[in-house]
Amino acid sequence: MLGVSEQQLRSWERHGLIHEVSTFSFSDLIALKALQKLRENRIPPRKIGRALTALKKKLSHVERPLSELKIFSDGRTIAVQIAGQKMEALTGQMLFNFDASELGGLKSFAPKPAQDRGGAERQAEAYFQQGLALEETGAPIEKAIEAYDRAVELNPSAAGALVNLGTIYYRQRKYVRTSGTALRKGYRRRFQLSAGALQPG
Repeated sequence: MLGVSEQQLRSWERHGLIHEVSTFSFSDLIALKALQKLRENRIPPRKIGRALTALKKKLSHVERPLSELKIFSDGRTIAVQIAGQKMEALTGQMLFNFDASELGGLKSFAPKPAQDRGGAERQAEAYFQQGLALEETGAPIEKAIEAYDRAVELNPSAAGALVNLGTIYYRQRKYVRTSGTALRKGYRRRFQLSAGALQPG
């Protein structure tokens, strides 16, 4: 599901970003997903390592920043979201969020109703992208959850939305939900399949 190669895994292990394991837990998959996003933004492994070390020093309650914190990058700096605020990982400097009007535009976005299965999948993808954008801009996490939930309602096989919901609730320590879609049986099954596919050979 994550599309991480064996070579990339070994590289992250050599740099101390992940531990060598025989199978990956859900926490491990969250960490891999965060590393993959940083890699897509061309952040060197050594810089990631320095940022993780700095975060553990600044945030004594955090043991595994990659899985416990929302980490993102603009291609130059690595930042985390703490209590609704963005903080630069290396320096601890607080960063400004996007303009409120921009967030309002994202929150008011609503895809057109779908007329068929293909349309429903396209609409689900639109809600998924909306959720991603809301997360990246630091909007209230409840808005991103609403978007991901809507994506899964339209397309129960929307793996990206399911994984992101699971990630959000894991970080919030909400391992069990009495309602909603993040931990339904279908999600557990897809998670088990993705974990199996990422077992080191």
